[in-house]
Amino acid sequence: MRLPNSLSLYKKASQFKSNMTTIKGKPVNKEIIIKNIHPFSLNNSKDYDALMKDIGSAKVVLIGEASHGTEDFYRERCLITQRLIKEKGFTVVACEADWPDAFKVNRYVQNFKRNDAKEARASLSGFRRFPTWMWRNLQVMRFVEWMRAYNDHLEAQTKLDKGNNNWNRYDKVGFYGLDLYSLFGSMEAVIEYLQKTDPEAAEKAKKLYSCFDDFYQSTDSYAFAGHLHTRPLCEQEVIKVMTSLVRKYSENILENGHLHEDEDAIDELFAAEINAIVVRDAEVYYRTMFGGHAESWNKRDTHMINILKVLIVHLERMSKKEVKAVVWAHNSHIGDARHTDQGQRRKKINIGQLARETFGTDHTYSIGFTTHTGSVTCASDWSGDRETKRVIQSRPSSVENFFHIIAEETKVPNFILRFNRINSNVKVFIDEELIKALAKKQQLRQRAIGVIYHPETEMKSHYFTAETSLQFDAVIHIDETSALKAMDKHDFEVRDEILEKKEYPETYPTGE
Repeated sequence: MRLPNSLSLYKKASQFKSNMTTIKGKPVNKEIIIKNIHPFSLNNSKDYDALMKDIGSAKVVLIGEASHGTEDFYRERCLITQRLIKEKGFTVVACEADWPDAFKVNRYVQNFKRNDAKEARASLSGFRRFPTWMWRNLQVMRFVEWMRAYNDHLEAQTKLDKGNNNWNRYDKVGFYGLDLYSLFGSMEAVIEYLQKTDPEAAEKAKKLYSCFDDFYQSTDSYAFAGHLHTRPLCEQEVIKVMTSLVRKYSENILENGHLHEDEDAIDELFAAEINAIVVRDAEVYYRTMFGGHAESWNKRDTHMINILKVLIVHLERMSKKEVKAVVWAHNSHIGDARHTDQGQRRKKINIGQLARETFGTDHTYSIGFTTHTGSVTCASDWSGDRETKRVIQSRPSSVENFFHIIAEETKVPNFILRFNRINSNVKVFIDEELIKALAKKQQLRQRAIGVIYHPETEMKSHYFTAETSLQFDAVIHIDETSALKAMDKHDFEVRDEILEKKEYPETYPTGE
């Protein structure tokens, strides 16, 4: 499609003058945004048809969340992922979660010989580290159960249609963790694996990992020691264990020049190798954690993209076909960091940026979520109690507030905004003026609520500036959202809490 010249753009803009709103004193053409929104109903996967077309043949789809505790983000992300699995052949769901805990889920959904979980709820029991609600919640449990049923049906149907000899276990969908917080859990998993397969190697690994004994199973103690240089650290020891397991994987993956036939055995070895890599990278992460936020952040996101790449290579080797992956993580990891002040000013990188650089812009598709207000499951402090808090109405000069204005004027509370995406499968072009409105001519504030939510210091704690239309390929706006329902010791009970609707002044609490 031929782009309009500057004169036609000027004429077009003047026609919409009466539809202009102002953000930071600069005009933004609402009409152009309004004519490009795609309304959708919550919990209705059919409304994602246009999004499926836009995604086309992408190899990696990244789906974010504006908080770690919003029911609507999790539910809609599950619906989109189910369609990607059923219609586009995605077989990897890779999450901002610890590898050993997620691999317990993977054993369940793929029905490994070593699977010890009888139901989805039990498969999620490995997620004991704060915040437990991030993965032990009703939406994830239902999705895990759906994955298991999908895999069982796929296996039965394929064997019925093609016979047992033509069944490939790697057609099943898997659930994997990309994160590196499981320093001690991954060490235990490595030793447990080696004790079953190579007791001599297990003793060597135990001896090397005993370097961490002085830190009393505390990553904080290790981080402080790394920062203050108060005692010897364990860098060389974890490298030795990792190198040994990587070599073992390389030697065992092939048998007489052919792929090893015991798929479970190979995958358990692969899982042990990844755990050893996690230990190596977590050691570096915690050693540098107090050296600067950008340094540790970059180490973490680089680790996550590297695990994704290694995972895809392994599965493509075993399946002998292309593997497509869905990545679930917070918007701050999914949206390309180069188009935020976090990337431009603080020099942070993230999964979204690295995925585009690794797989190519044409082969990745990123989806962000936004909301105006509602409730959220969160904590006030790290390792604090789970709470339900009211999400303050989005602030002026934020992209969420701009979307809220659109929602009110159109009477469309939930909509998808697809940005300038053009590929060989679908020709979609949204006016250049839209990109100007949300990106190149101004950077709007964008809200990010993680595990912790501090409404009293929201502007300072939870807002940053970003070029939303360049961060993501599409954004899903849900004007009012609800808190995530967690699984806990009371089964699925969630405390009923009265949410006080309280608004704070724009500059609270600093007055700046």
